[in-house]
Amino acid sequence: MSMPLLTDPTRLMICAHELAHATVFRDVGFRPESITVRGTGRRTVGAVDCGRATLGTTSRIRDYLIGVLAGTIAGNRWRETYAPRLPFDESAEDAHNLRWAVRLPLARELSTNDLRHEARVRVGERWAEITRLAPVLAERGTIRL
Repeated sequence: MSMPLLTDPTRLMICAHELAHATVFRDVGFRPESITVRGTGRRTVGAVDCGRATLGTTSRIRDYLIGVLAGTIAGNRWRETYAPRLPFDESAEDAHNLRWAVRLPLARELSTNDLRHEARVRVGERWAEITRLAPVLAERGTIRL
């Protein structure tokens, strides 16, 4: 029997992770169209659809990287706050996207430490929204901001 969606700690952590991507992407000018979470327990996966975003400037790459980093920061904040026995939130796809974007020529002047700091600040600013919407996303599976 599967775990009820609203009490599945992994699903809720992934919801916080995806909501952080979406809210921070929205704040920096991307247009998240939908947020989706499927599965339960360790098989939970999530995604944010931002359509076809263009990363043609250093500023745009910076904003994209802040949005990518926000997911793991929020997932781990959720874990530390609500489910400390869960493993750390480490998304292989986010790590891939981060490695890809920091290699772009326009990203050479960006500091990963500065990007992480900015992502932490933005997640903090959106934490109330993230925690309010996580159970909604967990239950529905898909939402729009």
